[in-house]
Amino acid sequence: MAWFRHECSMSLNDKILRLEDKFGKNGYYIWCKTLELAYAHYWNEGPGLLTFDIRQLCASYRVRKRLLIDCYSFANDLQMINKLTVDGFLISFEIYNMAKYLPKDSKFARQKRAENTQAACLHNITKHNKKNHTKVLLVDEPNDSPTHRGRGDFIFKLWNDKCRDLPKASSYTAKRRTAANARWKENPDENFWIKAMDLVFQSDFLLGKNSRNWRANLDWFLRPGNAEKLHEGQYGKTTTTKSKWDISNFEEE
Repeated sequence: MAWFRHECSMSLNDKILRLEDKFGKNGYYIWCKTLELAYAHYWNEGPGLLTFDIRQLCASYRVRKRLLIDCYSFANDLQMINKLTVDGFLISFEIYNMAKYLPKDSKFARQKRAENTQAACLHNITKHNKKNHTKVLLVDEPNDSPTHRGRGDFIFKLWNDKCRDLPKASSYTAKRRTAANARWKENPDENFWIKAMDLVFQSDFLLGKNSRNWRANLDWFLRPGNAEKLHEGQYGKTTTTKSKWDISNFEEE
């Protein structure tokens, strides 16, 4: 297991001890490896939903799928993680209070303390203004608020839930997260994206009925303007005509 900085008292944490008591050293090992991956993710991209391919985790951890899922389910019951979902070979969750497992002088821990202080100040300001029947016009939001984070996660999950026979996205990379958040910012409406997804399956062209058997994927769905074109009917059943569309414009770069 690769080394990463953490508080030396982590092994004495009550919840980790319960995890180790139920699954033995495997429980402690899986949790440490999970923190290792989460630490790298949070350091680069900040807090948020982690999405992994279960097959890759099993190969990396050298454990069976059932043990891995049981361990994460128990950790979810202990509130060590939350928002746990398993969809086929994909598993998603958030680390609850990640800062407590990392050194107090780490970049993430310092950032989290600053955000918590800012959130507390926002709460106090809101409470004070409600009491005095005044209104706060502009207050900075904490960095981990849903508004700040964007709802690109919704588009990613929507694609994997509804893509049927189209290619499923195996990972939620930083590039995809940036693109998804940008598309959500342009159209912050769940119904808009659900309708766009439904329209994909009304297009023979996007389903692979073209000269090169190309099919739409998540990266195509996240390209600027493609969702709008779906709503405008530019990918209807008549789009299979070779002279109207150049397949090279749709393939991944």
